[in-house]
Amino acid sequence: MSLSVISQVLNYCLIEGTAHFAITDGRRWEIYETHKPVPISEKQVVSFDLLDASSSDVCLKALALWRQNIASGQVGTAHTPVVTPTDDAPAVVQYPELPVAAPPTQATPIATPPDTVADANNKDWIPLMSVQNAPQRGIKEIEVLLPDNSRLAEKYWQDVVRETVLWLINNGHLKAEDCPVKPDRGKLYILHTQPYHSDGTRFKRHIEAGPLFLNPDYGMGQHIRNLKTIIQQVGQDPSQFKVRW
Repeated sequence: MSLSVISQVLNYCLIEGTAHFAITDGRRWEIYETHKPVPISEKQVVSFDLLDASSSDVCLKALALWRQNIASGQVGTAHTPVVTPTDDAPAVVQYPELPVAAPPTQATPIATPPDTVADANNKDWIPLMSVQNAPQRGIKEIEVLLPDNSRLAEKYWQDVVRETVLWLINNGHLKAEDCPVKPDRGKLYILHTQPYHSDGTRFKRHIEAGPLFLNPDYGMGQHIRNLKTIIQQVGQDPSQFKVRW
């Protein structure tokens, strides 16, 4: 889920005094501890994806939502179930083996593109450093896999840049003193504490990213390059940020 959504829900829970909260799009579930004195990314108790994980793993993690679990004040997932015989547990039932179909006689190997990481849904994560451009049309959602294995998804690259900036801020990597940030070439600022360039002219447009102001007045390819520049300026490795669409 995007950091802006998590921050908004967190603020509601702080006002209402709610100790825990869950965010879901129906498929992906994330459960957080409101008052834990750590960055937002570390407030997460558990997360699971109904389609990407096994049924047993999802059930164990979903126990964090159990009313009695929450009421105890010690929200957590269940322990790994016993799957081998013990003195107190009967042996695992042995089912008869089913016949296995013979493999095709001419199997065609599937090549994995270089610099990609396979995921359970058969789409590949591409290190940000390897991305030079992206298709102009047909993209429904751009996903980002962050270094702490949290994810965000946005429709436009300028929003991907904003949400990544928020993640860098909330995890202590990006501070006001790291600004201004500008491209390798050019004098216009990408990111600053105020929506003004070095010559005093105001950003034509700006997007607020926490306490900072992001200049979104770029094309898609430059947004990708700007994101790499921001990540590198705060001492992080862009290859640890992966994307797919």
